[in-house]
Amino acid sequence: MYSDNINLIYLKFLQPIVAELNRLNKIFQLDKPDPAKLLTELLTFYRSLLERIGLPKTFQSWQDIMEFNLSDENLLPLDAVDFGVQFRLALFEANGISDLAEQDMKRRCRDYMLELSKEIRKRLPDNIKQLEALKFLSQSHTLSSSKPRIDDLPFFHLFKGDVGKAEQQWRVIHTLEWNNAEDGKTEDFWVEVSAYTDTAEQPQIWREKHQTEVLRREKVSTS
Repeated sequence: MYSDNINLIYLKFLQPIVAELNRLNKIFQLDKPDPAKLLTELLTFYRSLLERIGLPKTFQSWQDIMEFNLSDENLLPLDAVDFGVQFRLALFEANGISDLAEQDMKRRCRDYMLELSKEIRKRLPDNIKQLEALKFLSQSHTLSSSKPRIDDLPFFHLFKGDVGKAEQQWRVIHTLEWNNAEDGKTEDFWVEVSAYTDTAEQPQIWREKHQTEVLRREKVSTS
């Protein structure tokens, strides 16, 4: 039977992880969640777990995170695993815990993070490259004055219309007032954009047939 000190250490280890899982669960239960934000949140948590238990690696993209191999040869030595500050403080303050018991606790906690990582990975979609492109349609990217050039957008190759006009519209979109400018309302934002007209009542910004087709194709490719 575990002593109270060991139970306390396990509790301190689990507390921040469970809190983050609960936070993610609430985001996924929103009435109209932003798909790109959901994936970003889940991948960020997944990456944080990998960085706690896996050998150091520089992740340049979502695809890099997805391709990380969770086999034993890619895991950190047990004493190099990041068990969290609450775990370390509780372990420091505990009395009478043997080295053997400490190693057993660390092994169980490491294995928990490893299994959790594997379960999250199972729930991540394989078409991650296409889904990663969705983040460029979020308001924080689209309405930023430092947004990427239109030809740097990963779905630009789908565009078949007037490139010059599309580029000008992309340049000025952040200078206009929008009712749905905050992240979390991406679909509402692009509905508003598609309905926008200038002072001469001429359709503007992603309203043309070819431009809206780009968005439609991108949405189909990620479904």
